[in-house]
Amino acid sequence: MAGRAARRLAHPPAQQQRLTEIGVRPAPTAVSPAGPAVPAGATRWELNLAAARQYKAREGHLRVPRAHTEVVTDTSGREHHIRLGVFRSNTRSHHKQHKLTPGQSREAHDIGLLA
Repeated sequence: MAGRAARRLAHPPAQQQRLTEIGVRPAPTAVSPAGPAVPAGATRWELNLAAARQYKAREGHLRVPRAHTEVVTDTSGREHHIRLGVFRSNTRSHHKQHKLTPGQSREAHDIGLLA
């Protein structure tokens, strides 16, 4: 969304005026969430869920391309590069094969990974 607003501002003033006249408005600028707080030393599962929550907060859905990587920063400032597309795919497969714990299944379902 922020990209659209930036592109709109990149148009010459005359073109911006014509866009405004036909009813095209820039998307409201939203304050981007800082991302979920991930404690330092979090488990891999917790990091993956935090990445899923961050993606969903930003994009509004969890239809993640398999190759997508999400960067999550923990409370100590360390960046974790999470292969979110692979995590989503594997989580869905493991759920179908009953390989997730009941708690993991509940958490994955609650945030929409299994939808």
